[in-house]
Amino acid sequence: MIEVEGLTKQYKSVRAVDDLTFQVKPGMVTGFLGPNGAGKTTMLTMACGLLRPNSGEAFIAGHNTWQEPLPAKAAMGLLVDGAPVFDRLSGPEYLFYLGALRRMNQAEVEHRSAQLLDALQLADAADKPIADYSAGMTKKILLAGALLHNPEVVILDEPLEAVDPVSGQLIQEILRA
Repeated sequence: MIEVEGLTKQYKSVRAVDDLTFQVKPGMVTGFLGPNGAGKTTMLTMACGLLRPNSGEAFIAGHNTWQEPLPAKAAMGLLVDGAPVFDRLSGPEYLFYLGALRRMNQAEVEHRSAQLLDALQLADAADKPIADYSAGMTKKILLAGALLHNPEVVILDEPLEAVDPVSGQLIQEILRA
């Protein structure tokens, strides 16, 4: 579950997010729509604990993202636009690295990685560095990283941007499943 209460972010004279309150219950799929610059990414980064709000609170799976950052981050899978990726690693190496950061069992990481790489049609690119991936393939490996630890909450910022229509449909099917 995601809960946001009174979230506000002010940049000098621009109020990017203004007293936003909402709740996303387990099993719900929710999208935020609006023009560029409307504050969607700002809201997501505050809700995830990556950007401190001027006021308000956010909770991921019942954990306050600012008072309990480690359990909140452990409960979420996150794909945000512009996040750094270690692109000199191959897809499996990247997922192994993320699994190690999360202190996951190596056998579980290998199993989940193989499932995700296959499901996202990245298995054939297993030997290529991410730097050689297309924009759509890079988006898919970042999604695999967000799903690797089977999180309670998945937060995706523009998950279909730069993805071809067939891959977009595949990603939607994986998220529904």
